[in-house]
Amino acid sequence: MKQSGRARPGVTERRFTRTMVLCLAATAVAFGAVVTGPILTQSGFETPLWAVASLLIVFGSPVATAVAALAGSDRGVRAGLVLTSAGFVVLLLTLELGLRSGTLPPEAGAPWILGITPLAAATAALVLPPLAAWGYSLALAALVAVARMLAFPESIADVALQDALVALLLQSVFAGLTLATLRAARSLDAAATAARAQAVADAQAEARAREQRHTDALIHDTVLATLLLAARGSSGAPDQRAAELARRGLQQIEQLAAPTVAAGPVGGQELVWRVQALTTDLDPYAEFVWTVASELELPAMVADVVVDAVAEALRNSLQHAGAEGVARTVVVDVRDRELHVAVLDDGAGFDLAAVRPDRLGIRLSVTERLAALAGGRALVSSQPGEGTSVVIGWRADAAG
Repeated sequence: MKQSGRARPGVTERRFTRTMVLCLAATAVAFGAVVTGPILTQSGFETPLWAVASLLIVFGSPVATAVAALAGSDRGVRAGLVLTSAGFVVLLLTLELGLRSGTLPPEAGAPWILGITPLAAATAALVLPPLAAWGYSLALAALVAVARMLAFPESIADVALQDALVALLLQSVFAGLTLATLRAARSLDAAATAARAQAVADAQAEARAREQRHTDALIHDTVLATLLLAARGSSGAPDQRAAELARRGLQQIEQLAAPTVAAGPVGGQELVWRVQALTTDLDPYAEFVWTVASELELPAMVADVVVDAVAEALRNSLQHAGAEGVARTVVVDVRDRELHVAVLDDGAGFDLAAVRPDRLGIRLSVTERLAALAGGRALVSSQPGEGTSVVIGWRADAAG
């Protein structure tokens, strides 16, 4: 549905508007203290209705608007600004009618309201579009000249014109400063909005990239590993290990499509049990060594990534280290705010520099998976004929 109307001001614009409203209220009170004498003198020549209305609009309305600003009411602030701006115009248009005899005697001086029109111009600049605010200032200056001529006949046209020009100059300064600051505030709000939108887009892109890496790793860890085991199996009875791995792969793929449910943290001892069960399942003859020296708790996602990386390191060793006489060791070390897991073998080893970039294996399922994890890291060391070591680490401090 198409929406219309004025867009909601940004945070910076609202703060500036409220600050400006408070300043205008203080200005109105200060001006009232300065012109108390002329107000009292001229009140005897004014009709009661106009006298009360002028005090309420010139002094009461800015103060009430300031109260609305302090209360955090944007609607109240806008209503007060509109009332003050429109009220000044009405007062100047009805000045002659508001005087009992239609004029002021020379000893009463010029109408006191003509000296505070810059406050009205600044008020209008807060609530009107720029062009309308400038038009308001021009109209107000013209009304100053007309009101002076009608309400104070002793004034000659030149004096009235000079007063109008002085009023226009002061009004332009107040309105111009207000409009310039408003424009700067709106620019800051627009920049902040754009920055937030970019941050959201970057976060979404990073989330999609993480999900893609997770999916790629899952495919490699389960689907390709299952196919490899099946290809190496006999032509007779189904390979139970391949079938079990296939079932796990299907369960993990189904979890990708399932709604995400926040899981609780995983303790260090629980992580040891998970890695031990995994090691026993993949290679029952592997040596398992563990140390839990603290009550470290890992986020569920961190624990999952670590366990998956260990599983891939073991599968990689089983597939490439050699089948006969290879000793494998898995070491888990849980210390204060830090975790280390090492997967070691004394098998054939390989040349890291000779691994093609398109080979997923260790690079995708271990190295990149840990690099994408805050506080995670992985180090792969190997030489032909000297075995392979994969060291997986995570620091709670680095994860923030």
